[in-house]
Amino acid sequence: MRCVLILLLLSFSFGRESENKRRVRRKTISVFAVKCRKTPGFRAYEQGNVKMCIYYSEKKTTYYHADAHCKSFGGRLALLDTDTKFHMVSSIKNAWVRYKDDETLCSCLRCINLTYHMCITDPKVYLCQINIV
Repeated sequence: MRCVLILLLLSFSFGRESENKRRVRRKTISVFAVKCRKTPGFRAYEQGNVKMCIYYSEKKTTYYHADAHCKSFGGRLALLDTDTKFHMVSSIKNAWVRYKDDETLCSCLRCINLTYHMCITDPKVYLCQINIV
């Protein structure tokens, strides 16, 4: 009888210990990510001290329409002006973005042989970015 009671107590304590370990393993969410998620459809990308709040639009449109849509809610096309920013979203292909903070340049993430004509005629998905303070 005592053996059964001891085994029950031990199994209960081991179950609690593994439950506590699972709680500790949860990933902490940064303040930046919480603020970014408050804007519907946006996702936080963070690597070291580089942070971007990005919206991926599945709707395809031309570069200039994508730029106008991003501006309509206070954002802009995602600015990928560093290697770190580029690698943070590098799994996405054929999307309108910016590589320089210059509104006259048309840029496309992982597009081949981009021409100006493509900027005004070819619909693609796009990435919008908003600033989080």
